[in-house]
Amino acid sequence: MPKSTNYSKTMFHRIVFALITVVAGAILLLLLWPQAVAAQRWPGVAHIVSFRALFALAALAIAVVLLLTGIVLRRVRLLTAVLSIELLLVATVTGGILATRGFGGDAEQVRNDSGIVVLSWNTHGGSPGVARIAELAIATNASVVSLPETTENQTRRIAALMAAAGQPTAVYSVTFNRTAKSSSTSVLVSLSLGRYSIVSTRGSTSILPTIILTPDGAGKPTIIAAHPVSPVPGYFQAWNNDLRWLKGACSGANIILAGDLNSSLDHEVGLGNDSAATIGDCRDAALATGKAALGTWPTRLPAILGTPIDHVLATKNWKFADFRVINTPDGAGSDHRPIVARLVPAVTAAGTAAGTDKGTDKGTRAGSRSRFGGFRRTRCHNEPWPRTNTPLRTQAPSRMQA
Repeated sequence: MPKSTNYSKTMFHRIVFALITVVAGAILLLLLWPQAVAAQRWPGVAHIVSFRALFALAALAIAVVLLLTGIVLRRVRLLTAVLSIELLLVATVTGGILATRGFGGDAEQVRNDSGIVVLSWNTHGGSPGVARIAELAIATNASVVSLPETTENQTRRIAALMAAAGQPTAVYSVTFNRTAKSSSTSVLVSLSLGRYSIVSTRGSTSILPTIILTPDGAGKPTIIAAHPVSPVPGYFQAWNNDLRWLKGACSGANIILAGDLNSSLDHEVGLGNDSAATIGDCRDAALATGKAALGTWPTRLPAILGTPIDHVLATKNWKFADFRVINTPDGAGSDHRPIVARLVPAVTAAGTAAGTDKGTDKGTRAGSRSRFGGFRRTRCHNEPWPRTNTPLRTQAPSRMQA
């Protein structure tokens, strides 16, 4: 064979080798940190970046396969070696990102009778049952319970169990479609926080409802129970619009937001009003407490492999004293794990609590001193629920909107 032909084949192989390695490296970099080119909410990319732990494991597995292929096929050994190195680097950096966000550890401990406890659980249409949902709310001594995909009727029954346990709450609920349980969002607010009103003038997320509650008195936080639509085909634009709307909803002072946001920290890059904020002026509880790598969906995967799309956020006048992803109800019917956070007023330079008044929930409800996920447990799982036939005069009238 002429030397010119050999030279041409060699050059062609080198060009192909360079193209493959460059293109593969570019794709891996895009998936590693799509925020660099504002691609974190692109179709496809948004799904892959949601599951960073699975992405790292997949990169490791493919690297091993390529290395073994190179051992068997000498002609592609250099190519497989380079691609394996790229994959190993991406897996290592991804692991570092997750480690930085945190898989757990002890949060700062505060007294159980201080602050506001916020529980959020997408109940998948109330699948765990009202008794189990109420049990968790009572066990965590929750002051605010955000319940996406939970109807008003279910929430009122939860409130009845909580009232019977000495934790009276007001019920607020909004539905977009009375025939679909997923189209309802409800929230319970402890009466110790005072009365609230649903604000309808600020709009809502587009497909699934979000509730904005403002206090009837001064000094209390605005409470938002949020549920943007998920980024599935046909709803990507609505998902993006919902997240941008949440940015505006969580802009301001003295706000607590909780719910199924259908977005991870990666998707939320660019939605904060400053470098310290996650969405609007609100900061993320899981990130602040070093537990932002723990997944809340789906429950069929271990938390370490899932995606953290359920969140509690608050403005800077609140400090996150604790945060938990609750694993106990796995298999209870919902595809989401509940999350619970304890918020205490931040202390200003003058040494006074910022943005709150004396009405902050003191958690003086009756109950035992045992523990459930780091929070006070008031009733064990097998203990029967008390029955009540009296009207719930402790509940505020539910608000509904079409």
